[in-house]
Amino acid sequence: MIGVILAGGQSSRFGSDKSHLLLPGRNITLLQHLLSVLSALPCLSGTAISCRSEQLPLLENFVSSRFVLDHTHGENGKPTPLRGLISTIETLDDATLVIPCDLPLMTTSTLALLANARSQRATPKTLRTAFVHDCGMMEPLVAIYEKEALPHLLDALRKQLLSLHDAIPPERQILVPSGDRSPFFNLNTPADLCALAGLS
Repeated sequence: MIGVILAGGQSSRFGSDKSHLLLPGRNITLLQHLLSVLSALPCLSGTAISCRSEQLPLLENFVSSRFVLDHTHGENGKPTPLRGLISTIETLDDATLVIPCDLPLMTTSTLALLANARSQRATPKTLRTAFVHDCGMMEPLVAIYEKEALPHLLDALRKQLLSLHDAIPPERQILVPSGDRSPFFNLNTPADLCALAGLS
């Protein structure tokens, strides 16, 4: 299993590429933090970053990891997590523990809950292991996707169902209670950055 950070978004709400953002009070970027979180998981055979081709020159200066370029399967649409995930599974041909590049409070122990649930409960029919909150909301971008999920993801793309929530049949996934929601704090806007500074 490979840990992958989805960093190909355009950060339109934030106004600049979040992956290079220095975390408040720490001399480390958001991307470096998430790579260290993934690297501490013993179940992973490696890490990779899903990104756009124009991001490569700057990313290569900041991190040492494998890169997977997003593609759109012949469409001219904007980069989306679904397209990034498809590119990742096609390129790496392995199960993928995926996280987005906007989780400054994510921890290794949180992701270990996901990996443990997969190792204990997964069957040959399992395609996704994902967190679910008490309110019933699932986290499809903090999840493990088996490589056998690829046909379902491609089908969702063909149908232009760009949300990952409905890409996998419910009966073929494992849902893991998230417990503490703080690791899922999203850094989407400058206001979120101010809130993060208050939490740090």
